[in-house]
Amino acid sequence: KRRGRTGAVGGEMLDGDSDSDEDIDNHGELGDSEAANGGVILTPRPPEEDRAVASVLARLRSDTAFPVEMDEQAKALLWGARWRASIGDYEDFLEGRPDVFYLVRCPAPHGPLVLPKEALSESCAGKYLTWCRQRRIAATGKAKKKWRHLEKVVSRSCAAAAAKKFGELSA
Repeated sequence: KRRGRTGAVGGEMLDGDSDSDEDIDNHGELGDSEAANGGVILTPRPPEEDRAVASVLARLRSDTAFPVEMDEQAKALLWGARWRASIGDYEDFLEGRPDVFYLVRCPAPHGPLVLPKEALSESCAGKYLTWCRQRRIAATGKAKKKWRHLEKVVSRSCAAAAAKKFGELSA
């Protein structure tokens, strides 16, 4: 059996590069039944994964110097040395936890942004918005439009994460 996870677009990977403003609203949670998971049987998560979730969330929620892009976060967490052997790649880990993390795709050449789904501090939310705004201001043409849309998606994601206290995730 393999652990259930969602696909990059169908689950919690929000598409900041799409033309739809509904991206933030159209994301599903993993359910308990196979039908709710596209036929994938869920198995218990290893304790090491819970420790990794706690570590990532602590940095996302309170470390204003923690990077916003997924690849940079993996480096800052020393993911390859610390968890890759027991849990797998950082991206696979994040995609496998749509109950905890938002992944927001950015226009090339930037990688996805990673946000917690709950309890995001105002200062940490601000760094995501500042990061997006700087790229929108520097962009031109179609890229500027894509960054404007991404800024809206990230703003809504941050607002949703800041509004939810620990343990208040809705189905």
